[in-house]
Amino acid sequence: MSLRGLSRCMKIRSYNTADTAQIVALFFDSVRNGTGDHYTREQREAWAPEVPNAQEWAARLGALHTFVAEDDAGIAGFMTLGEDGHIDLAYVRSDCIGRGVAQRLYEVIEAAAIDLKLKRLFSEASDLARRFFEKHGWRLIETRQVERYGVALTNHRMEKLFCDT
Repeated sequence: MSLRGLSRCMKIRSYNTADTAQIVALFFDSVRNGTGDHYTREQREAWAPEVPNAQEWAARLGALHTFVAEDDAGIAGFMTLGEDGHIDLAYVRSDCIGRGVAQRLYEVIEAAAIDLKLKRLFSEASDLARRFFEKHGWRLIETRQVERYGVALTNHRMEKLFCDT
């Protein structure tokens, strides 16, 4: 299937609580199986030691502008936007990485940010997300090491500023 074919077959919609079980499983799968070229097994296990608690994540996702990409197999990815411009979560199912899912979600997120009249988007990006954001005009503010369960993980504070129109 071509990349364009997948993008056309994909639906982007707002999150609803019925999505939560698939989303927490997708997060776990994405970290454990989709980031292997960028993080060690030990780092992936520290980042996602288990599938997150669905009830806690339902509250977290419900408090944000959360968008879901859906294909024939279910949820292919999701991305969140806070009222302050923070993109906290951006994950794609491991078998869909590189197939346009993040691109489509990001287009919706950026349009929502413009509708909200935000001047800035910002995130703490993984190595994989850093490359994606840089392709979309983001700039690196700082690379840092954070610790999770005694394991050092690299993340990148990044931002994109919107010009006044």
